[in-house]
Amino acid sequence: MVSVATPHGAMPPPPTPLPKRPTLGLKRDSSYLDTDDASSLSNTTKKLKVAFDPNVDVRIVDDWTEKSFDLVKEEVRLGVERHLAAGDQRDDSQYIKLLQTLSQDAGSGEAPSGKLLKKYILAIDAKVSSLGECGKLAAAVLDLSWVGRDEVFAGLYIRFLTSLATAHSKFIPSIMQSLVAHFARLPASSGRLAGENPVDRATMFTRVHMAIRILLRQVPSASAALARAMKGEFPNDLATTRSYVQYQKHLLRCADYAPELKAEILSIITQRLVSIDVQIQLDIEDLEEEAEERLLQQQTGHKGQPAEAEDSDDSDIDSVSESEETVTEDEQRLREVRLKVAKMDGTLDMLFEYYTPLIQNGPRAELNDAYQ
Repeated sequence: MVSVATPHGAMPPPPTPLPKRPTLGLKRDSSYLDTDDASSLSNTTKKLKVAFDPNVDVRIVDDWTEKSFDLVKEEVRLGVERHLAAGDQRDDSQYIKLLQTLSQDAGSGEAPSGKLLKKYILAIDAKVSSLGECGKLAAAVLDLSWVGRDEVFAGLYIRFLTSLATAHSKFIPSIMQSLVAHFARLPASSGRLAGENPVDRATMFTRVHMAIRILLRQVPSASAALARAMKGEFPNDLATTRSYVQYQKHLLRCADYAPELKAEILSIITQRLVSIDVQIQLDIEDLEEEAEERLLQQQTGHKGQPAEAEDSDDSDIDSVSESEETVTEDEQRLREVRLKVAKMDGTLDMLFEYYTPLIQNGPRAELNDAYQ
């Protein structure tokens, strides 16, 4: 094979130029790009545009500013210990802050949440042995709105009441009084607290009776305090008929799980029934006597009527004015009598309803107990 050599000193041939890609102005030609890559890029861009789904379940985490249980426990510890310190070491500043926190009205915007109150109840329960000289703190906890909160809160509260009654018997009367007071006054608004699920009145009453039942089981001496509270919290004559009868129905409900108090409870109800009957009779007699006196006065006034026209006119004006005032007073007294009669009728209906099954179905011994 014969090779052709380039003569020494000759210039090499110029390189063959590459063909130019067709262009249009300054626009970059993208025809050489892979179609799969372009499609992938386009799909990626579209996915980014629909990344936020309006149907996603968004959950709000707890407020990070709420106090931790360790912090609440330390506040309670310092407040109680410094309040009980002797001499110059006593400092009530933290104790007062505790009282202010627990005394906030449940309906106000500044009231602590139910979750935070649980922490305070747990922390105070841990110091229950030291609450003997912390009467204001114990009273603040007793005044908390608890029946309308969740089941966990109600359970913690009842446990605190039991611990307090067991550790310090002097608080038992106050505990029973605070519970029995709900029998006549438990508005539906107590079960509609901010940040809590609604609780119906039947559930709230059940929680009150559960607290009383547990206290009676854990602290037998609480029976006497319960009986005194029932007498002391009995509604007066100005109470509505509904609250008056409602209170007595809850007393009978207590008698079902506190048989040792059944006779005393029935005695309380019967005594109030007799008392209100006597008041009605006295009020009716007073009204009849006053009506007779007014009739006699009117007859006497007509017989001794002055002859002069001017005096007669004055007398008529005075008598009309007095009559209007008397009628207004009578209407008020009649309204009070009707209210008492309604209370008596409601109590009688309640007692008939209570005694009927005992008379029809109960054994002889049970009948005797019911009529003690």
